[in-house]
Amino acid sequence: MTPNPLINTLKSYVPDILQNRILRDPTPPSKPFIEEYLAAVLFVDISGFTALTEEFAARGPSGAEDISSILNDFYSQWIRIIKKYGGDIIKFAGDGLLVIWQYDDLQRASLLAAQTALEARNTLENFRVRDETLSTRIALTTGQIALTGLGGVFNRWEMVISGDAIDQISKAQNSLPPGQIIASPEAWLKLKAHAWGTQVEDGFVLLNGIRSNVKSEAEHVIHLEEDSIPALRSYIPGAIAKRIDAGQSDWLAELRRVTSLFINIPEMVRGTDPDFAQKMAQLLQSAIYRYEGSMNKIAVDEKGVSLLAAFWSATFFT
Repeated sequence: MTPNPLINTLKSYVPDILQNRILRDPTPPSKPFIEEYLAAVLFVDISGFTALTEEFAARGPSGAEDISSILNDFYSQWIRIIKKYGGDIIKFAGDGLLVIWQYDDLQRASLLAAQTALEARNTLENFRVRDETLSTRIALTTGQIALTGLGGVFNRWEMVISGDAIDQISKAQNSLPPGQIIASPEAWLKLKAHAWGTQVEDGFVLLNGIRSNVKSEAEHVIHLEEDSIPALRSYIPGAIAKRIDAGQSDWLAELRRVTSLFINIPEMVRGTDPDFAQKMAQLLQSAIYRYEGSMNKIAVDEKGVSLLAAFWSATFFT
């Protein structure tokens, strides 16, 4: 049977961790859910990107196109290396990238994440933008993560990743100089028998190299049937889904002037009552969709819940 090309297009917007959930149950969510896993987590952040963006933005439309091209070139190489080592790209957030390796064997997961970070850093260490090298800060953590589905307004569900491994990221960034890879204390416990590094404050370690490589498994393709299409669509923003339906998937990446809305709810931290979290998510979705906005991301860490939404002409209903 020839695969439905629509399924492959939709899958490209949905992380593997959600695709596996859909494989187990292809029906769209009807209520909030939370699932816990063990994973290694890699967070990549481009150093000095805000200043670089401001410099290019001052040039007008051509500057925006240039910065978009730089990001595409830079992260396309990251994506190739991530896929080589079996990583699951969860989300891009501006110049940031969140990747997980979901294995019960945390040592294996941590080594695969470490190999990814080291190879990417070495490959891109001379990536030049004008007269400067584009460097990254890379945090490697390990532990429990929680996959939560919230919302459901207009059958649109928001995926939220939280947990101990996510909380470790912000702590790691406090000790992280540009161009370096830092492992949390929990990650270093899994790596230290096979790696070497430099101890810094609070048990964090700057990763310098690994002594033995772990081979990644052959790329696992998740085969979904046509009955999974509604579930896949439920995790994709309406503006994108409608373009895909119109056969315009080649024209999804475009530059627009937008108004961004950032909301932080410090009282709503990990461990908040799930019913309260769901009510809050639906309230935010309803308000944003009422004014034709699009939710870009929801993040949870020790600082609470952060939400980013964008508004431009006809984002949601057209």
